[in-house]
Amino acid sequence: MLVYLLVISSELNSKSITPTSHLNEIFLERCNERVEAQNSDFNCVLYLQKFLEALNTTSEETVNYRDFLAMSDFSSIPDRTLFWSGVMDLSLKLAEIWNYNSLETTFTGGIMNQLTWCVKPINNSCPDWNHAIAMQTFWKNASLAFATQARGHITVVLGVNSGIAYNPSSLFARVEVPGIIPEYVTSVTIWPVIDSNFPEEVCGSGSLAVLETQLKQLNFPSVSCEDHPLVLNHRKCADNSENSNCTSLQLTEAMTVFQAEQAVGCSAFEECHVLQLDSANDQPSR
Repeated sequence: MLVYLLVISSELNSKSITPTSHLNEIFLERCNERVEAQNSDFNCVLYLQKFLEALNTTSEETVNYRDFLAMSDFSSIPDRTLFWSGVMDLSLKLAEIWNYNSLETTFTGGIMNQLTWCVKPINNSCPDWNHAIAMQTFWKNASLAFATQARGHITVVLGVNSGIAYNPSSLFARVEVPGIIPEYVTSVTIWPVIDSNFPEEVCGSGSLAVLETQLKQLNFPSVSCEDHPLVLNHRKCADNSENSNCTSLQLTEAMTVFQAEQAVGCSAFEECHVLQLDSANDQPSR
């Protein structure tokens, strides 16, 4: 996934973050790009004004995004909604390759993605994510708005975060799962992703079993979980420097690889490896 009030201690956390430089300019540039692509007359300057007004308060705890959220758009295409937790980079690449809609690909989510801010930075520093109430407040509201608009089939991609795939402290567990409206959903597919830094969790056990049970208790229809889904497999050749066709494949080529292997099998590859994620390179905030 990942999305502001101000009572900031004079002693900033050692893991404090730097607010995004030129945030206003970046905001307007991203907004105008989306407006142009949609051939819309949406007012990006007013939109930015509503965001800044939300931060014009005395503390992180009193920030109010009501007017900003009223102008926001978190809609997604039916059957293409993608929820994620612990694997932001992979999820965004899947969204790009397979035309899924994650929160970060929506109009507002795309504008705000990976921006950092707070009400009153101290020495050009903002609280770390665990204490960034202003950012947390926005992304909680954004996550809920995105979840309530999910329609048809939904896909869930879960990476191991804090040793478990379905982390009860994540925004997905706390906000999105309760926010999805089961009556508007036709089916749910869960894809767990291997993380070499933690023991593997498989469908039907551990936290994944908890998620499946919870979704069924909430009356979600047709809940399924798939271990090592092909779409997440990262195929590559075994070490064979003499074979000119044997090259290491990038994740962004996953769709092409998947299509090719469906057509001709894996005979062109001496060894097929399941994608393993380095959690240090992924954003675990959600």
